[in-house]
Amino acid sequence: MVERLANPHIRLCASGSYDRTPREVWPELIARAHQFGIEAIVIRPAWVWHTHASSPTELQNQAALARDLIGFVVLCAAAELAIMIDLAGLGIPPINLLRAHPAIATPESNGLFRVQPLHPALIAEARKWIAQLSMCCLPLQQPEGPIVALLASNLPATAIGTLDEWVRSDGWQIPLLPKLPTIDLSTGWPFEHNGLYAGDIETFFRTDGSAYLRLWNIKPFVTLVRSMAIDLPDAQPPAGPTGIRDAWADGPEIDISVRHNKQITFLSIQNRRTEPYSGMLTYRNHEGELLHLHANLGPQRQGVVLLQGEEIAGVAFTGDASEGVWLVRAMRSSIVFNGGAGGVTPSGRGVVLMAAQSGRFQLRRMEGWANIQAYRLTMHGRLLACPCQIEAQHLTVPYIAEDQHGQTDQYIILATNDPLPDAIETHLRVLLKMRAAEVHTIASICRNGIQQQLTSAATLLESTATNPIDLTIYRNVWASTEQHIVEVAKQIQHEHATLQFSRQMIGEEPPGEEEAWRTQALAHLQHMLNQAALNLIQI
Repeated sequence: MVERLANPHIRLCASGSYDRTPREVWPELIARAHQFGIEAIVIRPAWVWHTHASSPTELQNQAALARDLIGFVVLCAAAELAIMIDLAGLGIPPINLLRAHPAIATPESNGLFRVQPLHPALIAEARKWIAQLSMCCLPLQQPEGPIVALLASNLPATAIGTLDEWVRSDGWQIPLLPKLPTIDLSTGWPFEHNGLYAGDIETFFRTDGSAYLRLWNIKPFVTLVRSMAIDLPDAQPPAGPTGIRDAWADGPEIDISVRHNKQITFLSIQNRRTEPYSGMLTYRNHEGELLHLHANLGPQRQGVVLLQGEEIAGVAFTGDASEGVWLVRAMRSSIVFNGGAGGVTPSGRGVVLMAAQSGRFQLRRMEGWANIQAYRLTMHGRLLACPCQIEAQHLTVPYIAEDQHGQTDQYIILATNDPLPDAIETHLRVLLKMRAAEVHTIASICRNGIQQQLTSAATLLESTATNPIDLTIYRNVWASTEQHIVEVAKQIQHEHATLQFSRQMIGEEPPGEEEAWRTQALAHLQHMLNQAALNLIQI
């Protein structure tokens, strides 16, 4: 029986190719997925990848690290990511099975081969493969572990029925889904749906770990919705007479919809025009009363406004810098940004800001901004104090999207001495854990004292992630371990240069083992550290 997703709060998922991605890149890839609001990773354990002629099936094998499916799942779980296992890889038989039973793949006129899915030998071996996969992964299914669903993407209905019988007899209790609805990252968030599939994580980011612009059309939406722990598909339209409009704009080609959940109102705005819109929106609150909101947004763009009572608590808008400013204004609150796609998410008595391009955020609220401090968190995890201007009920924050410190993840605006909100604390813990995993991976390459120094830095990051933290603790630990890693990199670089010079002096012999691991370690450090740190060691 094919079912629906059991966890309605998984809003966005993407696939992660542990078999194609070098193991040392796993932590960075998983950290970026978490930073951009991805809540579940789809993995496809390919039958042909885990089975070969000389070895039995490998699913947890430290000697063959790229095949360590369980290691990837555990690392995703450490980053608060759920897992969906796509069994579509079942369709590609391993080469040793094809050699033993050539009739499984019959040649066609175009020179390609067609797999015969009903061949008895194929079915028998496929059943063994599913049993091996189940035996290894069953202990990690929900609620004990992070695996929340099985998928059967691109398989015919008859195959899905057989597969369902197999996984149920193996003990799987989680849903088996035929496929996930997809989302176009260029258009924003269709907030009436959950469990949307955004594609392969590897295609979201550049080689330096920074994100492409299209991801910024979705990050503010997911962060805003997730911050309120609300399941939007279950949110209700306003109370009122049947047939009466719930929301409308003062001009044509502006689509408005409104939903309520737990005294919170979500107002969705879609500008279908080819020119910017600036005007008045009318909507009904949860009691059916009419309220008004002024909004500006660019052509062919979408926005979501979160309101608590009659006032603006958060926003998320798509767009790019060429379209200039977007704005939402209520009676006693307003939010303005002049740099395209971005958003504002409420967090305790403060807010979190995020945007694709540099610009200026301006926020107004009745209670003002007493004792507020602004911090900039980069994608690489560095936390920097940054300026902000407060004047009565108004807060202005110059937003830097990218500089020598790297691409910005978010700006954290909090009142001094306030406890760290849960969402921000979780976010920082994930960054600490993933940096620790990355340093451990580099340490495993190294030898002698270098290995011990890097392991010590990773252990400090891990212990910090498991203890109570605030922004000061996080900032100090991150800075101290980064400086320690930079010093280790300088030492490796000096030793590497010495070995290279000695080798050249005796006649250009091929690099030895001592030089080889240092070359590899330096390459990984160069990828891990941001440009500001790299300038210190000049790798």
